Amino acid sequence: EKFDLQGKVEDSDIFSRVAKLRKEFKSTSKTRYYKEMVQEGRPVEELYENNPPGVHDDKWKWLVERWGTPQVVVKESRKKVRYAHTAGNIGYAALNAQFAKKEGREPLLLEQFRFQHFRKDGSDKLSSEAIEQVYVRNK
Repeated sequence: EKFDLQGKVEDSDIFSRVAKLRKEFKSTSKTRYYKEMVQEGRPVEELYENNPPGVHDDKWKWLVERWGTPQVVVKESRKKVRYAHTAGNIGYAALNAQFAKKEGREPLLLEQFRFQHFRKDGSDKLSSEAIEQVYVRNK
């Protein structure tokens, strides 16, 4: 339906849609066929045998091995970060430069912590109660 609005189909629209569907499929497959079994402590041989319908055995084995590598495990542990910053894709150096331009000096460490954890609504409030407590404790 999306592609038939004006009789024109853009390649970028098709590629975007396919990429989104692929990502959803991988995510669902990982949750249903991999994570649950890993949490149950199943051996890797059982993981290899539990591949989703439509996924070739060799491709599934590759995914299971990839998801078990230290780099992927570290990436997933980032989700457990207690005080994640709310600056989005703006790097710390850019945030510090913005502060320095505005204030005419480099920010102190506590100031850096504060502006890296503001709420996304643009207010001067910190993003969570836990972050507020850390800030007040170190003030």
